[in-house]
Amino acid sequence: MKEGIAFREVDMHKLIFANNQLIPNSLARYAKLGNVILYIVDIEGHLVTQVYGSLEMEPAMLINNDVGTDLTVSGVQQHNYQLEHTSLPLKVPNFNEVVGYSCCAQYIDKHQSKDLSYREEAAAQLEEISEVVQDVVQNYLKLNLLMAGQEQFVFDIPETTNVPVVDNEESQTSDIMDQLRHLALTNAMIISAVQFIDENIEMPLTLDKVAAHVYLSPYYFSKLFHKETNLSFSTYLSARKIQKATDLLTNKKLTVKEVASRLNFPQVSYFSQIFKKYMQCTPSEYRKQVNS
Repeated sequence: MKEGIAFREVDMHKLIFANNQLIPNSLARYAKLGNVILYIVDIEGHLVTQVYGSLEMEPAMLINNDVGTDLTVSGVQQHNYQLEHTSLPLKVPNFNEVVGYSCCAQYIDKHQSKDLSYREEAAAQLEEISEVVQDVVQNYLKLNLLMAGQEQFVFDIPETTNVPVVDNEESQTSDIMDQLRHLALTNAMIISAVQFIDENIEMPLTLDKVAAHVYLSPYYFSKLFHKETNLSFSTYLSARKIQKATDLLTNKKLTVKEVASRLNFPQVSYFSQIFKKYMQCTPSEYRKQVNS
């Protein structure tokens, strides 16, 4: 058995909720002031915060009154809400990659929704608000890192395998998919958590939601999950989504966009990027391979 560094990750939940929840409180305040809906997702589309803002809308436009589930970007697209929405990338210093997205949505007057000039004005206004929120969140991310230290939020995830560790991302991610197929779990709470994830893989799952299901704090659950599976929660959830995607892609009636939407990826491009990371091919290429 050898241990190597498979991924360098940012604990987005810990970073976002640091410093007396400065970022969530700011999102709630800006959502109220701007009459918009705000939330943050990680790089793979998982909700990190709750959805902030006025959720009042006509009852017919709600799905089971579960706005927390449906007001993700994919939910907006899937259910065709009368909304304009944007998502802008978030970066942290010394980690030159996108680590998440600040998302902003605003209700559209359905009586004017077909008026092109109205929609353009609404989209421009929303874009301006989105850029302000993105700037505020990124500055607070920097502040949290400066005050607590980067080592509190950015960490290396070691992956233990039975093969020599190589500096090759394709080998690392394919090892994770193989590891997923051969998990041998012993902890009852983690077994229950994994079953919950598998049964709800097409729902927007968060670390908080799964931890609450097994009555553990997010922090303790995260540590226990990694100890038991040798995978971080976000890595497991992403790999499991891609595993589910491979099944869905065998259904020729589903488009790649529909598969991405069912698995709650914010955009098809994100889905394709993550799919290729784990499967070494795009969803379309995979579909051609299995159907050839």
